[in-house]
Amino acid sequence: MRARLVQLKEDGSLNVNLVFSRLLGARLRELAKHYEICWATSWNQWANQYLSPLLGIPQDLPWVNCPNGDPRSKFSEVITSAETNSFAWVDDFLTEEVAEAVQEKLHPAQSALLISPHIMCGIDREVAHLLKWFSKMQETGREPGKREVRKAAAILTSRRVAAWLVTPGMGTCLSSRKGRS
Repeated sequence: MRARLVQLKEDGSLNVNLVFSRLLGARLRELAKHYEICWATSWNQWANQYLSPLLGIPQDLPWVNCPNGDPRSKFSEVITSAETNSFAWVDDFLTEEVAEAVQEKLHPAQSALLISPHIMCGIDREVAHLLKWFSKMQETGREPGKREVRKAAAILTSRRVAAWLVTPGMGTCLSSRKGRS
């Protein structure tokens, strides 16, 4: 784990402690081979200035305007930025409610993978594997069958991750976190 102190104001009045895995930057660079990475954080444009250098990723990533950290407030901006493209959204506070709202707004050929990792686990190996699986599904241009969905669900064996695969014809079909169905 790495910890860094970031001062957001010149007078030092707002300090933020960041703790993240040393592997996070490498995982994001690997995922950039499959996705256009976009910030959807309340850091907004400052994510490139403060977070990107710490992670060793490009400092010119697009960002979605997010007024605060609540995914319900980010929802409309994330959907708008995706336009009619399929997308994956990783956020540590996604809920079934957000997944249902995404399904209502999807375009006919659009799919979404929503992943909510435990705040202390982040984009770990399982999350990265699930994101790669979804990107390959998008390359084939078809909805996954039940067998493929079972395989993806099996990835989430740690029970530290919730995930929802949302497609126009299928609805939410993945969800795996202790206490969830």
